[in-house]
Amino acid sequence: MKKVLVFFTLLVLVLASVIVFRKDNCIAYEDAVAKYQTEYSHFLDWKGVKLHYVDRGEGETVMLLHGYAGSFTNWNKLVDEFPEGYRLIIPDLPGLGLSQFPEIADDEDFIELYCDFTHTLIEELDLDSIHIVGNSLGGFLAWETTLRNEDKIADLVLLNAAGYSVEDLNAFFIKLTRTKAFTFIAKKGIPKFMAATAAKRCMGDPSKVDRSRVDAFHDLVNKEGNLEVVARLGNSGQVPDSNRISNINVPTLIVWGDKDAIVPVAHAYKFNRDIKNSKLLIYEGSGHVPMIENTTRLMKDLEVFWDTPQLTTHHQ
Repeated sequence: MKKVLVFFTLLVLVLASVIVFRKDNCIAYEDAVAKYQTEYSHFLDWKGVKLHYVDRGEGETVMLLHGYAGSFTNWNKLVDEFPEGYRLIIPDLPGLGLSQFPEIADDEDFIELYCDFTHTLIEELDLDSIHIVGNSLGGFLAWETTLRNEDKIADLVLLNAAGYSVEDLNAFFIKLTRTKAFTFIAKKGIPKFMAATAAKRCMGDPSKVDRSRVDAFHDLVNKEGNLEVVARLGNSGQVPDSNRISNINVPTLIVWGDKDAIVPVAHAYKFNRDIKNSKLLIYEGSGHVPMIENTTRLMKDLEVFWDTPQLTTHHQ
């Protein structure tokens, strides 16, 4: 019995040491910028902070909006597939990626804040006739931005977009930020295995997650201040008004993976039902991020959609 007690005491001490003295995964803002900014990176002053966006290529304007806890790197594979003739605007949403987050009250409207950000970007860069594409949280932001700037938006693409009941959502980080352990974990950033777990949950086929994707996600979610923003967004209780979705009038392409474990595929059919001039494509075997998992197919579908002058209402 004494040996058992000694064993468990040692085990507890070892575990405590691992927890207390674990690696610090947090990255300073300057270090993250130095490591991940590209030759196409720009920084916009907004509400007293720096916002990062990529601006590359010439031609028709495409704005790509990433999802919750993501960054501009979510689009890297798709960007590599783009042919010439497009100007790509790829922002990091406030408080994510290489973008900072302004000082605001806890009860401030995050929806209004993020919509002000996209509106500011459109105005500052003098963008027009935009093909706006959004994934997950970025999908919600894409359709809200469309409603508020319809004269600037040519068409809309929703990739596994948010917009309906948040009770159906199953995001890894929303669940993590609601645990008692999160505050402790966040002090030294999330470890690599958690980043890998979150990345794999986004895929229909988890084996398609590569090391570089996990490394970038791990670094950028641990950039100073980002986890705090992830927690504030996930626990704000603020939800989009899904009744507004039926007011969308621009041609809309809806793409969804049937194995999405985060936003149910049932939401794809709701968007297709509520947006009059919309077309729905379901990717079999795909998860939450078709731009990563089905890159070539998605690029082909985007080109077909953008080459179509006016969609005929298409409900499936």
